[in-house]
Amino acid sequence: SSSAGSRGKSTKKGRAVIATILFAAIVGSISAGEVELEWNDPQDERIDGYSIGYGTEFGSYEEIGTTDADARTFMVTGLEDCAVYFFSIVATSETAPDSVDAATVAGWPSMTVTAAHRVDYPVPGKRIFFIFGSNYMDGVRVESFDEEITGEVVGSNCTSTMILLSVPVGAHGVHDLRLVNPDQTFVDFTVRLGQPL
Repeated sequence: SSSAGSRGKSTKKGRAVIATILFAAIVGSISAGEVELEWNDPQDERIDGYSIGYGTEFGSYEEIGTTDADARTFMVTGLEDCAVYFFSIVATSETAPDSVDAATVAGWPSMTVTAAHRVDYPVPGKRIFFIFGSNYMDGVRVESFDEEITGEVVGSNCTSTMILLSVPVGAHGVHDLRLVNPDQTFVDFTVRLGQPL
């Protein structure tokens, strides 16, 4: 889950880098501890595959897999939550020059919501919820699918966040919300507002 980052140099003995990969996106998967990488087609017939690497420091990557030339996605699993990872996708060929720049991106495992608990809040038109899960980044925000309900994050850490909802008089029932990290990964969840205000 994340956006395109800066560029680094990478070579692999016996298989030279031949193309700079321009990423269409790096998108989050549906569960924690995973990041799905996605890239566009460089349209270079010399490419015979891609080497995928990752690490916790920029420029220091361990190869975790390879794909064939037709691949455009790669799922990385087994990542620790609440940690930033750097990924490298390198186009390779047996017949290419020794090395060319390769694109890298930074990623954060996907967000989850495991529970949402309403807390009594004695201010008319306001409701507070504690949201529990994983991988909430600094700057996470809440969005509502109901235009009459607005929300703001009033406190957050990696495994929990507190949101304050502004609710119109008479609003009750179940409402869909979305938490969005600064890297644009998101998770949808539902809250029950309780009795009308």
